[in-house]
Amino acid sequence: MVIPFQLPDFGAVADPFLTATFSVRLSGQVNNPSGSIDLYGLDARATSAVLPTSAGSNPGDFFMGGFDGAPSQDPSPTVTLLQAEFIDDPSATGIHSTDSDGSAALLGYLNDAYDGGNGVDQWVFMRLSIDATPGGVAYYAFNTADNATEENRPVINYTAIPEPSAALLGAFGVLALLRRRRA
Repeated sequence: MVIPFQLPDFGAVADPFLTATFSVRLSGQVNNPSGSIDLYGLDARATSAVLPTSAGSNPGDFFMGGFDGAPSQDPSPTVTLLQAEFIDDPSATGIHSTDSDGSAALLGYLNDAYDGGNGVDQWVFMRLSIDATPGGVAYYAFNTADNATEENRPVINYTAIPEPSAALLGAFGVLALLRRRRA
């Protein structure tokens, strides 16, 4: 499963993301798939389109197979392992979130994609990959962004540096308060 997220506009600043956590709801499985689920970040781009798997030089955004610590085995042009065994017990339905190491990797991935403001409005992609090649028709089911219940939708929760204009407004408010006290 590949989930696109659009980067916000914080202006031309380096590393605006201070914390980041990815969460998704595993709602079930069909035909008892095996293997844990790894979380990857794919290359940022100007469109939210998920690239289909195709033959030739474009492997698309999808990949199935074990991860042995070498992202080079993944045929995608640029891929970042954010968390191996993001879901290590696929029978445990419910919301799953990155652990502290996965969140740290996600934070670096988002700040790299933001690229000092050059990545504003670009799309980043979270990919959930089974770490074993399934046989037959077996898969995990996840809730998506069109789920009727907002809490069940995939989300990247983050904190970021304040926008410069918001910080200036706050500073002006403090100055006005101090000036008023002195009067």
